[in-house]
Amino acid sequence: MTPDTADGSTNEWLRRLKWALSSIPVQERDEIVSEAAAHISEALDAGTSAKEILADFGSADLYARHFIDERDAAAALGTGHTTHLFMFVARRIHRSLIALFGFALVVCIAGAGISALVAAVWKLFEPGHVGLWAGSSFAFLGYIDDPSTAQDLLGNWLFPISIFVAVCAWLLCSLVLTRVLRMFARAG
Repeated sequence: MTPDTADGSTNEWLRRLKWALSSIPVQERDEIVSEAAAHISEALDAGTSAKEILADFGSADLYARHFIDERDAAAALGTGHTTHLFMFVARRIHRSLIALFGFALVVCIAGAGISALVAAVWKLFEPGHVGLWAGSSFAFLGYIDDPSTAQDLLGNWLFPISIFVAVCAWLLCSLVLTRVLRMFARAG
């Protein structure tokens, strides 16, 4: 049952809702559209104007986005894979400060883990020039031209520490992404 008004605005809104939900399975899409149609019909029967009803619902695209986001969030959380969580957050950074903050935090954490692994691999090829260096006015992880100007603080401990940092970064990224996704789902 689709409610109708003299100007057909509710039918047009329901048609746009169905189109906006085209990325989800037909049965689920039809249930959402039927439920929205029932709410519209009840409100029309109660004497509310079609214009007021549609203003309460908002645009069909925004109304549909809530269902799509909820479905995508459940799928990403269900897999538990960090890449799925990351992709969910990355696709939403343009419309959510929570997603933007989470994305930036994960990029920083992942950068630290990747940097540690790169340093360990690089040390295999340049053992006397790569490490965690400390001099009189500087400290850094990486390559040094003149090792006599600084002290390598880790030596060969760079290898197990780099692996530990990379694993911790991966776990922390998963934790942050899961938390951000749950916060995003609650906010939506």
